[in-house]
This record gives sequence, structure tokens and C-alpha cells, in this order.
Amino acid sequence: MNTLREKKDPIAGCIIFAFLMIFAGVGNVSMKHLVMKIIIMGLFALSLNIQCGWGGLRPLGHGLMFGLGAYTYAITTVRMHINPYIAVLITVVFTAAVSMFLGYLLVRKSDDLAFSFLSMGFCTLTYTIILKTSYLGVDAGISGVPRLPLADTDGKTYVLVVVVVSIMVLLIYLLSKSRFSWIFRAVRENKQKATCIGINIVRVQLMGYVISGLFACVAGMLYTMKNVGAYTYSCSVQLSMEALIMCLLGGMNNFWGPMLGAAIVVLFNTQVTNLTIYSNFCLGILTLFVVMFMQGGILDEGLHDQIKNLFGKLKKKGATES
Repeated sequence: MNTLREKKDPIAGCIIFAFLMIFAGVGNVSMKHLVMKIIIMGLFALSLNIQCGWGGLRPLGHGLMFGLGAYTYAITTVRMHINPYIAVLITVVFTAAVSMFLGYLLVRKSDDLAFSFLSMGFCTLTYTIILKTSYLGVDAGISGVPRLPLADTDGKTYVLVVVVVSIMVLLIYLLSKSRFSWIFRAVRENKQKATCIGINIVRVQLMGYVISGLFACVAGMLYTMKNVGAYTYSCSVQLSMEALIMCLLGGMNNFWGPMLGAAIVVLFNTQVTNLTIYSNFCLGILTLFVVMFMQGGILDEGLHDQIKNLFGKLKKKGATES
């Protein structure tokens, strides 16, 4: 039973990957774009959960890393006319350098509130610079961004997104089982004790921030390739807040929680909007309900145990009365 529980995440991943690959041959273009958005945002939420769920940090400007991936790839390919493959490499290196610099400034602040609002400040600053700079496309963004030559159609782009996201999710899963993740969690639980046993808190939090930023960068590049353009939404505080909601809804303590949360938020923003103008209101009500009554998220194991116990008590009570 314990062995099956330990393998449930890899098994679920294999089932999801198989379903997504089968869908590549039967789904229409609009549905493929919807699925691509869900899994890209799922990767983005997973990257945020490295900081939130593992390290206990609360970055309110994580969209900055997503935007760096989106805009750096767009600028290098459209403005500088660099080969898309080289542009991908440049984007990753540039984002790593920026995240190391910003991360060093952020994690030196021992105050969690300062960390949250400083990250939001950097995101807002970058968003404002984009809006005021014609080279960056102002509010219209940068359109006509080329996709990779091996994925020059919607169908091929779908396969590319599924494969790349699957690889990134696998890397995050392996990282979650590594020594680093347990050290990061130890820092979250008690910084004083972690310091006493010789853990360099600043270094660990900086590593977590950089790793999280790189995964967000990959999500941003994929989002730009999907849309054939980079737009201001990719670097907005709104996107950062939506990612936090994704983690809260699905559950930060469950590996697939952020992915489920991403699916819920994207479906609300795309499908429910077609049904009612109050889609954001409905999403807000759902978020409030989860935060107030399901604090571990929808996939929280503790919640599942409570539900099982409740049904068990009701069944036992019914048997007693009969």
C-alpha cells in the first residue's frame, strides 16, 4: 500500500502524458491551444510552488521570470534576428543571471513581507518599463515571434509543448525527492534550527529562487511560441497573483496540486467567461471557500482523510440506527 502511494505521482504523470499525446491526433486546433495554455500555466504554477510549497516564500512578482522568458526570446528573435535555437539558450542564460541578481537582493531580507513586496515591486517596475518603451512593443507587445523550426505548425507546437513541459515536470519531481528540497523545507520550518545545524539559509533560498525562475522562464518561452508573440500580460502582477491562486486551489503540499489549480483558473478565464460576465467573481468565491475550509487545497491528503472519516462515521451511524 505504501509502495503504491509512493508511486502514485509518477503513475499519474504517465497517464496524463499518454492522454496528452493521444489528444495530439484527435483534438482540434482551438482545443489544443486551450490544453497548451493549461499545461504551460501548470508548469508556471509548479515553478512558483518551489518557492511557496517547499521554501515557504511568498513572491508576489513571480510573473517577472515568466515575462523575462517571454520577452527575451521575442526580442532576440524579432528585434535582433537571432536563430531561435540560439535565442532559447540566450534567454535561459539571461534569466539565470537576472534571477541570481534579484534573488540575492531579495533573500538578504529576512522579513518575509519585504521579500513579497520587493518581488512585486520588481515585477511592476519591469511591466511599466515595457509599457513605456517602443522597442519592447509598449502595450501592444511584440508580435510575429517565430517558433522553433521543428515546430512551425500548431500541431507540432502542441507536441513540443507537451514534451518540454513533461520533461520539466519530471525534473521538478526528481528535484522534489532530492536532498536540496528537504533542506529547503527545513529552512521553511525553522530558520534558527537550520542555521544551528550548519545550513546557509541565504544560499539555499537563493538556489530555490534561481531554480524556480528558470522553470518559469521555460514556461514563458513556450507561451510566447504558442501565441506567436509576447504581450504585457506575461510580465504582470495579475499573472503572479493567478499563479498563487493556482497553488492555493490545488494544494501546495501535493505535487500535482498546482497543475490542477492551473487547469481550474485557465478554464475559468477562458470557458466560464463565455457563459457569464461574473467568471472572476465565481473564481474569487471558489478561492475564498478553499482558503477558509480547505486550507491544504483540493488535493490535500489530510482533507481526503477527513472526508473518509466523515463518510465512515455516517455509514457506521446508519448501520447502528438500522
